Amino acid sequence: MATIVQMPLRLQHELATKVRMISAANNVPMNAYIATVLAEHVADWEARHGGLPMLPPKDEEGTG
Repeated sequence: MATIVQMPLRLQHELATKVRMISAANNVPMNAYIATVLAEHVADWEARHGGLPMLPPKDEEGTG
């Protein structure tokens, strides 16, 4: 199973409202919609420029 990373996301009110409306129209949670859009964007980028390297995940103490 993939590691889930939580991070704050700051959006302008107008953009957040539009994203909320699109996700509601697609009957998916806003977070899931944003994650899907980002995954599609990364896949597009990698298709054009090549794969991106993955950094190892940090261990629980944050030292890795």
